[in-house]
This record gives sequence, C-alpha cells and structure tokens, in this order.
Amino acid sequence: MQNIKSPIRKAKPLRLFLVFSLVFCILFFVSLKVQPVKAETDSYNLTDLPNGVADYFGIDVFSAEILVSALFLLFTTMLCGVAFYKSQNSAVLYAVLVVDFVSMGFLVALGWLPYWIFLMVCLLVAILLAMQLRGMITGEG
Repeated sequence: MQNIKSPIRKAKPLRLFLVFSLVFCILFFVSLKVQPVKAETDSYNLTDLPNGVADYFGIDVFSAEILVSALFLLFTTMLCGVAFYKSQNSAVLYAVLVVDFVSMGFLVALGWLPYWIFLMVCLLVAILLAMQLRGMITGEG
C-alpha cells in the first residue's frame, strides 16, 4: 500500500502563532472603542491614547501604557516576523531587533514605555549576543 501524501499541509505552530497574534492585534485595535482625544488643533493627541484605554478597561494609566506598548511591540515584531518568515538567514533576527529597538525608542519618546524597561531589554539582548559570540569564538556554538 502506498503512502499517499495529503494535499493539506499540517500547519506549523510558529506560523499559527504569527497569524493568530497578528489577527489579535488587528482585531484589538479595530474593536477598541476609545474615542481619540482632541488637541487644541484639528489633529489628535496620540500621547493620550493610554488614558482612553485606562478609562475603557477601568485600569490605571500605568497598566494601560504597558498594555498599549506591549501590543504595539507585538504588532511590529509579528509584522517583521511574517515579512521575513520564509528567509532562513540569521540576519532576520538582527532586522527584527533593529525594528523593535526603534519601536521601543518611539514608545519611550511618547511616554508610554518606561525607560528602565528599554534599558533592561537592551541589557538582556547584549548578554544573549555576548553568549552567542563567546560560543562562536570558543567553537562551542
């Protein structure tokens, strides 16, 4: 009896995670019924978005800032992950790191993300890259 391959491929867990995370982020931002806060001019004040999220969910502003920052970083990371998913090059990791660091800098500049979280992430990434470099030099990696 022949082993017949099914035309329906089994979905890989990483692919499912990327797709569901992206869909969740899009649905969250679309379904969020936070009215934008008007500034003095006709433009909207983006820095007051966590205040609207805090009012909507009934949480404090710090938690809303962390929530909005985490969703923004998840969206940018998943967007880069989906864009570079087919590539098996290790430079993809560095491209995603650059995009995430720029995004975290943007969030710190907006005042949504505390600077100490940005510094801790930088320290963690530096330690991980140093361990990888040490493994390459000693021949263990």
